[in-house]
Amino acid sequence: MPVVVVGGAVLLLMPGMAFGEPPVPDGRPLVLPSGAFTGTWRDEDGGRLVLRADGTFASDGTCGDFSGPGLTDALSPAPGAGTWSASGTNADVPVTRVQVEFAPGGVWTVYEARGTAERPVLWQYLGDPDDGALCVLSRAGT
Repeated sequence: MPVVVVGGAVLLLMPGMAFGEPPVPDGRPLVLPSGAFTGTWRDEDGGRLVLRADGTFASDGTCGDFSGPGLTDALSPAPGAGTWSASGTNADVPVTRVQVEFAPGGVWTVYEARGTAERPVLWQYLGDPDDGALCVLSRAGT
């Protein structure tokens, strides 16, 4: 952990937080075909997201920063199911984004792919990126 001395005060900087940069998971942004995302993904608290090849999903306590009508707790929706899709972006850094939308109700969120093709993760910030809270989903069994 880097140590910085400022005006006689010692500051310990968390990796990725130096100079105000929010943290990100290890690895690089990934561009992968949608078929690379099918299967089971888990977060560190045991939440599970199953992405099926037919574009449907099932979720049980998966972390995320969710949006949608009637949502009372944007960080932990009830278990549910719906549809998902993967798409690339036209941003400066190409990355595949995976959007899940719960049905009924229209609650949704978007994860970004990062890591390596062999060990991808799906991730997003929870709330304000400057707070440093992350939701990271890894393939089950990795």
